[in-house]
Amino acid sequence: MKKTILAFVIVAAANFVLAEVWLPKIFSNNMVLQANEPVNIWGKASPSAKVEIEFAGAKTSATAGADGKWSAKLKPLEKSFENRELRIFENGNLSKSIKNVLVGEVWIAGGQSNMQFELKKANGAEEAIKSAASLKCVRFFRMSANAASAAPQEDLPKNAHWAQINSGNCRDVSAVAFFFARELDNYLDSPIAIVETSFSGSFMSVWLAKEDMRNVSGFKQQLEKYEAENKNFNYEAELQKFNEKMGAYKAQVEAAKAAGEDASKIRKPGGKPEPWGRGRFTAVPSILYNAKIAPLAGYTAKGFIWYQGESDATIHVEHYAEKFEHLINCWRKYWGKEDMPFYFMQLPSMDRDFWIGPRRDQELVANKLKNVHMAVLIDLGEEKDVHPTEKLIPATRLANLAKKYSYADKKIKADFPKVAKVSYGANSAKVALDFGKSKPAFGKEILGFEVLCGGTWASPSSAKAAGKVVELKAQGGAKIEGVRYLHKGWARPMASIFNAEGLPLAPFENVQGK
Repeated sequence: MKKTILAFVIVAAANFVLAEVWLPKIFSNNMVLQANEPVNIWGKASPSAKVEIEFAGAKTSATAGADGKWSAKLKPLEKSFENRELRIFENGNLSKSIKNVLVGEVWIAGGQSNMQFELKKANGAEEAIKSAASLKCVRFFRMSANAASAAPQEDLPKNAHWAQINSGNCRDVSAVAFFFARELDNYLDSPIAIVETSFSGSFMSVWLAKEDMRNVSGFKQQLEKYEAENKNFNYEAELQKFNEKMGAYKAQVEAAKAAGEDASKIRKPGGKPEPWGRGRFTAVPSILYNAKIAPLAGYTAKGFIWYQGESDATIHVEHYAEKFEHLINCWRKYWGKEDMPFYFMQLPSMDRDFWIGPRRDQELVANKLKNVHMAVLIDLGEEKDVHPTEKLIPATRLANLAKKYSYADKKIKADFPKVAKVSYGANSAKVALDFGKSKPAFGKEILGFEVLCGGTWASPSSAKAAGKVVELKAQGGAKIEGVRYLHKGWARPMASIFNAEGLPLAPFENVQGK
C-alpha cells in the first residue's frame, strides 16, 4: 500500500513539473503591455483547465476549451517602468512566470523595405545609435524578417523575442520605427514598445488572410492567379524531384573530381521548391500574414505605423485605393479594434510617374477612414533610389501625428497644408489653401503647378501667392479648366508650398466640373 501511495505521489509530482501553460512568444520576458486598455492574453492549457492570471495586483481567469485554447483580458493598467512579473496558474498551480514586464505604449510597425530599412544605413546613423544610450525605455519585439508559412501559425518564428534597445543592439532595427519610438520616448513619460513586422518588396496581399481577399478586386486577381499556378502543386513530389537532381549533380561532381576534371563547369540545379508553392515570395498571398500576423494579431497595442506601397504601385494599380482601405480595415479586424489608429507614409518623390495614382489613392483612403492619417513625403526621396536614407524626418512626421491624434496634444502642429477650394475665373484660377493653425511658408518661386486649357496640361504663365491663396494664369490668357500640383514622379525640386513647420502640401489635381 505504501509503495502504491509513493508511486502515485511521484507520478503526480512529475505531472505537476511537466504541466505548463503554453503562450505565444509575444508573451515572454521583457514584454511591454499596453497601458490604459484591457489587455488581451491567450494561450493553451489542459482541456477544461481553469487558467488564472495575476499581474500588478490585477487578476483575471478563463476556462480552457476542449482543444485547450483560452483567452482572457486584464483590466486596464497604468503605465509603469517597474519591472514586474506576470504569473499564470493552471488549476491553481503556478505554470508560467513572465519576468521584467512593463506597461506602456505599444505600436505595430509594418510595411516593406522602407520600414525594414536598418538604422545603421540611415542618415545620421552613428549619432542615432549613440543616442540609444539615453533612451528612458524603448523595447522592440523582433522576429525573422523573411519568416513565411503556407498556413496560419499559432506562434511566431523561433528567434522572436523582446529586447531592451540600447546602443549595442539597435543597429539592425527599423530606422523609421527607432526614430518614431525615440520621439515618443522623449515626449511621453512611459515605456515605448515597437512590434516590428515588415519585409522588403512585400505586396499588401502577403499581409492578409486568404479569406479576406476573395471579394476584393485587386486581391482576388492576385489570389486566383496564384491558385491557378499551384493547382497541381505537390510539395513532397516536387521536393523529391529536386533532391534527385541534386543527387545526380553531386554524383557528377564526384566523378569529375575523380577523373581530374574541372567540376566547376557542372551546373548546379536551382529552383528548390518551397511549401507555399510557385510564385514570387513577396507576392504569395498570405505568406507573411500566416507567419507573422496571425500569431500576434490581437496583442493589445495603441496603433499601427506603416510604410509600404512601392510594390502595389506596379500591379492592379487601378484597385490601389480599394486594396489599401481593405488592408487597414482587416488589420483593425485582426486586432479587434475597428478604429485603431493607423499612421502611414505617402510615397515620396522618385523618378516613377506610375506613383502619381497611388499617391492620390493613399490620400483618398486617409481622408475617408476614421483615425487614419498620412505623412506627406513629396519633398523627400531620391530621384533614382527607392530606399531614401533620410528616415528621421518621415518618422518625426508620423510621431507628431501620433502625438496630436493618439495622445490628444493640441499644441502639436502635425497637420499638412490642404487644398480648401479651387475657383475658376474667366482667365485665371485661384487655389485657396488651408494651413490649419499654422502659417504658410511659400518658396521664393511658386513651382510645380500645371493648368488644363483646351484639354492640354501646361505650365501656367504665372503663379503668385497672396496670403493663403495661389493665383494661376494660363499662357495667352486662355481659360483654365483644371489645376494640378506636383503631378510627376520626381517632384521634390518643385515642392514650393509648406506650412511654417516645414510640412509640404501633397500633390493634387482638380478639374472643373469633376
